[in-house]
Amino acid sequence: MAEEAKKTFKRDKPLVNIVTIGHVDHGKTTLTAAITKVLADAGGANYETYEDISNAPEEKARGATISVSHVEYSTANRHYAHTDCPGHADIIKSMITGASQMDGCILVVAATDGQMPQTREQLLLARQIGVEHVVVFINKADVVDNEELLDLVEIDIRKLLTEIGYDGKNTPVITGSASLRSGGRGTVVSGTLLRGVIQTGQEAELFGYNCSFSSVITGIEKLHKSFDQAEAGDNLGALVRGLKTEDVRRGMVMCKPGSIKPHQKVQAQVYVLSKEEGGRHTPFYSNYRPVMSSLTWQINATLTLPADKELAMPGDYTSMTLMLIYPMPLEKFQRFSLREGNQTICAGVITDILTD
Repeated sequence: MAEEAKKTFKRDKPLVNIVTIGHVDHGKTTLTAAITKVLADAGGANYETYEDISNAPEEKARGATISVSHVEYSTANRHYAHTDCPGHADIIKSMITGASQMDGCILVVAATDGQMPQTREQLLLARQIGVEHVVVFINKADVVDNEELLDLVEIDIRKLLTEIGYDGKNTPVITGSASLRSGGRGTVVSGTLLRGVIQTGQEAELFGYNCSFSSVITGIEKLHKSFDQAEAGDNLGALVRGLKTEDVRRGMVMCKPGSIKPHQKVQAQVYVLSKEEGGRHTPFYSNYRPVMSSLTWQINATLTLPADKELAMPGDYTSMTLMLIYPMPLEKFQRFSLREGNQTICAGVITDILTD
């Protein structure tokens, strides 16, 4: 392995030392593994799995014992020596002892939690020891069904960066998921199991946005551990056979074949948010086209008010018909919101499924 690494990484480019920092379980090691996977596909790294990195050997540095993994990879312009420490204490010790002379750091923040105590502590320490360059990765965006929440997490992190002394306005912030691919065995779809039980070997259907795919669940992962089944309420990743990453889109639903049908037209009861609640200042009329958000999908829809209602005022309760531009997973009593840009204007519930 050592000889292979020497052959792969010739010192013909500038070397940059970086480290992943962030709160526990926000996905630091998963991101490191994902980086090596992407660059291994491009011929610039040896793929290191999550297990390879998390089983970090102990090293001695100035009297401190540190569990630390070092991975190395190349891009078109640079070589990178990437340090990943599995535990908060290991990251702190690594920075204090100088086990890794860092040129920059990747701050990993889970979209599900936002800024946490270790986020601040580690970023502050990085600033104090002279780490000048920071890139922020907002992880687990695939399990957050509210775009406003992602925006709030980014705003909060930029504020923290500025407070600590970094350029919060211009620091690169990337939003995504570090765990959507799995070494050529299929595609990992992630989300929350809303009801029932899923098991490995079970047939599954994925649909949404006028697309539908049949597959088989070949693996289930929760908290970086493999399981044979998952139950309602679990946040998980499911490895599905025969699908490419580009086949799957945020907002699609995976279910038992035939158990849920896509629909395009529904009857709904909604509350129109008032100006004081962050809603519109003015009324809207039939044929208005907001964005409908439900589960983890967002799609344009055209609304029609009842025949005896000319307009809907902020603060009104009203029924309406919604026609989506594509059939999507819709059921009676499913909740949704209507948005205009970054503004939520209505909250509603589906009362009936309509046929065209």
